[in-house]
Amino acid sequence: MTWRLAFVASLLLAGCGGAPAPGSGPAPRLSSPDAEQEVSSLLEAAVTGDTRGTATDSLYSPAATVIANGNLRLSTPRLAGVQLGGSAAVTTSEVSVREGTAWALVEYRWFSTEQNQVHQGRATFVFAPRKSGHGWWIVHAHSSTAR
Repeated sequence: MTWRLAFVASLLLAGCGGAPAPGSGPAPRLSSPDAEQEVSSLLEAAVTGDTRGTATDSLYSPAATVIANGNLRLSTPRLAGVQLGGSAAVTTSEVSVREGTAWALVEYRWFSTEQNQVHQGRATFVFAPRKSGHGWWIVHAHSSTAR
């Protein structure tokens, strides 16, 4: 009986190695040095082009999911608070790029002098490399307006 107890205890202890400590594994590889600029340009084009209707369709993956203020958006304008016409601008952004994926946090404004309106919004974008291997496209965007 004692040897069985010792055997079970050794099996339990052998499996208690636990998960590796955070940061102990290899760091994710950064993408090419130009990738951050490419993603930033794509982000700017998505925000500013959203006021023109179909101008941004080619920036999104055919299977992209776009959520604005909790609702699925299938057509332009895709970003929350943005309307056709007027202008939109990125006010702040933070872009992170790793090999095979990129993401961005952005704050933007849509404004119309004709309608005397300004809407502020925030969005998170996820990017993936195009299948051709050249460039990126948006695979997910989630935006909301400031309350």
